[in-house]
Amino acid sequence: MSVSQAPARSFWVNTWEARVHPMVLSATAWRVGLCLVAAVWTGWASYDWAGARYNAYSDFAQLWFAARGLLAGESPYTVVGPGRAFDWPFQLLYPLPAVLLATPLSMFPLRVADALFMTAGAFALAWAVTRNRLLSAQWWVFCSIAFQTTLGVSQWSPLLIGAATVPALGFILASKPTIGFALWLAYPSRRAALVAGSFVGASLLIWPPWLGEWWQSLATVTHMAAPIAHVRYGGPLILLALLRWRRPEARLLAALACVPQSMFFYEALPLFLVVRRWYEGLGLCILNLVAMLNSPTGSPYDGAYDAWVYSTGDQIVLWMYLPCVVAVLCRPNVSTAASRTADSRERADSAFVGEELRV
Repeated sequence: MSVSQAPARSFWVNTWEARVHPMVLSATAWRVGLCLVAAVWTGWASYDWAGARYNAYSDFAQLWFAARGLLAGESPYTVVGPGRAFDWPFQLLYPLPAVLLATPLSMFPLRVADALFMTAGAFALAWAVTRNRLLSAQWWVFCSIAFQTTLGVSQWSPLLIGAATVPALGFILASKPTIGFALWLAYPSRRAALVAGSFVGASLLIWPPWLGEWWQSLATVTHMAAPIAHVRYGGPLILLALLRWRRPEARLLAALACVPQSMFFYEALPLFLVVRRWYEGLGLCILNLVAMLNSPTGSPYDGAYDAWVYSTGDQIVLWMYLPCVVAVLCRPNVSTAASRTADSRERADSAFVGEELRV
């Protein structure tokens, strides 16, 4: 076809292309933008929903108060607990690195500190979700009951997930070493281990006796249990994931099954790292809802706390852990890179993974 025979193009099409063609956004810019949207929305929701808690304070409140005590020269393990300056149902169960990370936020009012904490957590979680592709099926995590619970009590799970996938943030894993270690086993990194170890060492220089004080606080715990301990509901079956031990999600399931934790829904947030397909993410969200509907009603602080938590853990194991194990067993026992290559043909949004994205 000669130039004279070429179909005429719309004036508006030519004008638009002339205006936007030079504007080429990298995949990183799109990724940062999406993460910022998730972070801002979460921060606003945290601030707006402040007060809608299981009890009078968020979970982060104890660290906020402990950080203020540390800055005043007091031991954070003597200011938090039943009948203490910060009247909390439990003694401080977090290690000092968690208190140190909360220290910069202690200068803000608690409501603002909660919102900033969740903003950072949501950005880290979104960054982890988009580590392989922008339109990841793991975005479903933001629609889950697990995330809503995390938002309601200002928990560490989003930050920990982000730290597990970014080795430079490995020091955050030391703030909750049980879940942090499970995530590290799934995504091992020497750099993350070194950073976390250095942070723990620095905390010993800041407050040398904290290890002993923390250990004494842990001795008072009666409500924590590992998912594997929920024998009646198939807890030990979670270890079948080790048949696919080369996959990070399989190691994650096995490690999470063995570490003691409060069996609330916010502790199930890392299970969304198992998701690889959109229907898996939607399915896990639905199963999360089913688990909640079958859990004890009311607040855990209204009655027998330990029994309430254990019963909720039964439902999490049955409706969330075991389906994740089935999903993992249906996959080949290959490393992340190999599985990514095998799955690439099924990614409908592969165009967004390129080196550059045009608008």
